[in-house]
Amino acid sequence: MKKITILFALAALLFFSNSAIAQVSLGVKAGLNYQWMAPRPAGEESEARIGLALGGFARFKVPIAGFYVQPELMFSQKGGKTRAGSTEVVYKINNIEIPILLGKSFAGGVARFYLGPQFNFVVGAKGDVTVGSVTRTADLENYNNFYLGMQLGFGVDLTKLTIDLNFQPTLGNFAKDSGNYKPNAVQLTVGYKFM
Repeated sequence: MKKITILFALAALLFFSNSAIAQVSLGVKAGLNYQWMAPRPAGEESEARIGLALGGFARFKVPIAGFYVQPELMFSQKGGKTRAGSTEVVYKINNIEIPILLGKSFAGGVARFYLGPQFNFVVGAKGDVTVGSVTRTADLENYNNFYLGMQLGFGVDLTKLTIDLNFQPTLGNFAKDSGNYKPNAVQLTVGYKFM
């Protein structure tokens, strides 16, 4: 499944780079994730966690008025906190994320709306488990190294400056036990287009 996903992403990137090479923008961006674990079982409390997001993007204008394709490569910190009785777990998940976004510009190219799949590769997952007053950190083992998500967002372009706000739900199973939590996030980033 991973190989098929990567091949699909590369094929899409090559197709659009050949058909719209003269209309490409490259840039970097950084910001914050506000994320939580869901669903929450009965009797458990959940809190959100703040994490970093940074990476780069390429925006290819499609020869249809206002549409574009934007693949990205991002490092993203996700996770959340759950509490049941005297036990608290803080999930810390580091991902390499590859969203492939289809967007539409409007308002003279200043505003954008976009959505698309997001391919998440877990590069680290830890949990700080607190029982009473004792805390220990452990590697999370019961998770998939790859899980599928999506992005749905809105952006603004102010010449070379970009501002984006998006929602990133997890569509596939993060945990190998499908009844466990999924990391979901709202992400705010600021970027700069080099060209």
